[in-house]
Amino acid sequence: MEIGLGEIVMIGILAVLLLEPKDLPRIAKKSARAYMGLRGFMKTNWLALAEGETGEDGAHKPAAKG
Repeated sequence: MEIGLGEIVMIGILAVLLLEPKDLPRIAKKSARAYMGLRGFMKTNWLALAEGETGEDGAHKPAAKG
């Protein structure tokens, strides 16, 4: 049995609707944290990081001229 993205989204919506409204802010906060963590992970320049050419924020630094 194959589950697609549409089914996963629908299950998530139904799960949220079944919860009490007081739980929604907590869930939204956790979802936002998860999204920001995933976004930071996806924006990391892994090739530059492996070569040791990144700053603290994961952004690529130009090579030093000298």
